[in-house]
Amino acid sequence: MAPGAPYDLPQMLAEFPAEDDCVRALWDLRFGLPHPQAVCPACRRPRRFYAVQGRRAFACETCRHQVYPTAGTPLRHTRLPLREWFTTVVLLRAGPRPGSAREIHRHTASSYKAARRMRDVVAHALMGAVPYGEDPAASLPVRHGGRGDAPYSRAEFERDLRQLIGAS
Repeated sequence: MAPGAPYDLPQMLAEFPAEDDCVRALWDLRFGLPHPQAVCPACRRPRRFYAVQGRRAFACETCRHQVYPTAGTPLRHTRLPLREWFTTVVLLRAGPRPGSAREIHRHTASSYKAARRMRDVVAHALMGAVPYGEDPAASLPVRHGGRGDAPYSRAEFERDLRQLIGAS
């Protein structure tokens, strides 16, 4: 995809068709190295990692220490699929009704309550501290791609994911 090209929900869903793809994307963003390489926290040396079946984790090939890309992020305890969180990021920034929990609920398999929570967690991560009582999604800059507004791009999506997980 060309840099600056519009990035919307169908493109995101095609790029991340499964949970494993989302976990690998978080790995790449957190560790700055393409999967499967990173410095093992236990060995303290560059090692190769492999995906652990049934978990959002990777294990060191040498010592079997497991690393979770969602650890230390707002996604650490979630049982919702990461694909739904990625969908929330795109819909908050480039959806037909940005900031709408109902829109997130409509595009994901989650309940309205879960959609609202995802919206609030992502909006807080992207906007930082929001005064109590204010809707965090209301102050997000939205990219519709309309007149004079550049469309939401893949680079912006990646930047938003980095902000969500706290990667620099």
